Amino acid sequence: MSEVEYKMDQKKSLHKRLLPVYILAAVLIAFLATGQHHHFTPDALKENHAALTSFVQESAVLAAGIYILIYALATLFSLPIATVVTVAGGFMFGAVFGSAFTVIGATIGATGSVAKIGVFNQGRIC
Repeated sequence: MSEVEYKMDQKKSLHKRLLPVYILAAVLIAFLATGQHHHFTPDALKENHAALTSFVQESAVLAAGIYILIYALATLFSLPIATVVTVAGGFMFGAVFGSAFTVIGATIGATGSVAKIGVFNQGRIC
């Protein structure tokens, strides 16, 4: 292998290893650019209190599933909404169930992050 081919392989390898960073950056930019972050503020939580409470009362299992999914995705893509989503969990489900659903969502998201790193780095952490 010539020196030029070796450098090209290293450059490809670097871009391949940085692919998760590129994906995270793209998701974060899309999240912010589309204004989705405005839906995850304390004011939005206050404004939607009645709707959220009635949804939880009508469809508790579905609401819990959606909450866990949102928390897992926020963790997986490192979205800056964890504080508000955590407060919303306690607000909607109470301290005990809100905490449990938060831990489940965070665990799923963190497991996905580790798996994502393992897939893109072929099992190498470095």
